[in-house]
Amino acid sequence: VETKNLFLNDGTQIASVSQGPGKGGDVSLHVAESVRFSGNNPEGDGSSIVTRTLNPYPGENKAGDVLIDTKYLSLHDGAWIGTYTAGSGNGGKIDIRASESVELSGRNDLGRYSIISSGSTRDDGGPAGDAGTISVTTKRLSISEDGAISTEALHAGGGQVEINADEYLRVSGGGITTSVTAGGENAGNIRIADPEFIILNRGRIISNAYQGDGGNIDMTADHFVESSDSVVDASS
Repeated sequence: VETKNLFLNDGTQIASVSQGPGKGGDVSLHVAESVRFSGNNPEGDGSSIVTRTLNPYPGENKAGDVLIDTKYLSLHDGAWIGTYTAGSGNGGKIDIRASESVELSGRNDLGRYSIISSGSTRDDGGPAGDAGTISVTTKRLSISEDGAISTEALHAGGGQVEINADEYLRVSGGGITTSVTAGGENAGNIRIADPEFIILNRGRIISNAYQGDGGNIDMTADHFVESSDSVVDASS
């Protein structure tokens, strides 16, 4: 998709789903000014971009990647961007390149919060692909009102999260997390590279694993400001 502005409202979805052999299709947005997700459909689903692979058989069958290249990206009211695997292939990569800002905030009426996520959900004992990686590059990244950037796996490796924010990362009542909730695989690493400010106000930066190792959390900033009720934790 190439356009000047892109608004996804009232539960609109762009999706790529693979059920057979082969890699799922990618979703690429090249938007000159701004991308905005907001609103829900009557069933309570937020506006979204999603790629999934459901193929249980071994082979090159990872979920499609998501690329968004713009100036401004905002997700509100339970909107989401996600790549997921329920089979043997890995989740896709999410690559956000917003030259000015990225904002995630707010829940919808069903309690679903705005999120950028990648997951591995296979739970039938078969080979499970790893959660995909998430990369966000921008000047200003703001996560609030339970918004999140997250990777999660059941019986596979957790995906990595990399944040490159030139001016600031601000997390107010939201979080950046990687997790493995069952099995012995390791959680993904979280890397936050060189903003002027990292500001955590009831914010969470967490990497947890069930039996494997929690991922590394690597944060570098000129100034780090943290409220007493914020959490930075890597554990198993």
